[in-house]
Amino acid sequence: MEINEIKSKLGRLGIKPSKRFSQNFLISENIARRQVEAAGIQDGDRVLEIGPGLGVLSKHILDKTKNVQFIEKDPHLAGFIREEYSADVISGDAMEEDLSGFDVVIANLPYHISSEITVRLLEAGFRTAILMFQKEFAVHLTASPGSRDYSRITVFREFYSDAEIIMEVPKSNYYPVPKVDSCIVKLEGHEPPFQPRDIDQFFKIVRILFSHKKRTVRNALVSETGVLGTTKEELKPLLTDLPFADERAFNLPPEKIYEISEYVYKILKE
Repeated sequence: MEINEIKSKLGRLGIKPSKRFSQNFLISENIARRQVEAAGIQDGDRVLEIGPGLGVLSKHILDKTKNVQFIEKDPHLAGFIREEYSADVISGDAMEEDLSGFDVVIANLPYHISSEITVRLLEAGFRTAILMFQKEFAVHLTASPGSRDYSRITVFREFYSDAEIIMEVPKSNYYPVPKVDSCIVKLEGHEPPFQPRDIDQFFKIVRILFSHKKRTVRNALVSETGVLGTTKEELKPLLTDLPFADERAFNLPPEKIYEISEYVYKILKE
């Protein structure tokens, strides 16, 4: 899609791209085609596209299947997709809509909601997701334990899916040109590798450890006794056998954080 074509369509719709809502429109048809091909859409798949915009991905998806649900927050763009492609479009906010029940998700996500929408998608479940992110976020999402980019969102993602960066996308492929480059990430959903007795507490422990990732595990937990519903005086004597007590969060794979979480559950709940 040429820049002049994008400008013309936006002009007819009375839209000025919003920086606040990360409205940057992909220009490259080749990149859009590769995104859709990477999704591996199969017969019978139910497909979701979030934020179709002017349809650069949508038309390639519809070449593969008509079983597609589009969610577009901008009512002008929602109307455009609905009319241009005779498509089923929800004019609403993906942060509020039901995202469950889809086999494949394809989206060029607004940068400002990358983390929140990814969490919602992972919790909803899917077989495959092909998502465009700001490069920095994509690197965090796919990082390995021990790297400087390993973070809370990495652990959350690993609980629900495998991930790989399949393509870097220079910022010049967008209109308006954003300040940063992007990456296409492929997520393959899987069953959680372990089953916490209290999943909310597991993710609470993840949050505590990465909020204090330069502290040891023991010191991070002691510093957040209020969140754990206890006191320092009560907790400290119970941590004598805490696994990986002297490690730091950025070195711990999810399985080890799970062991820590189960230990904390045992000493506080049993």
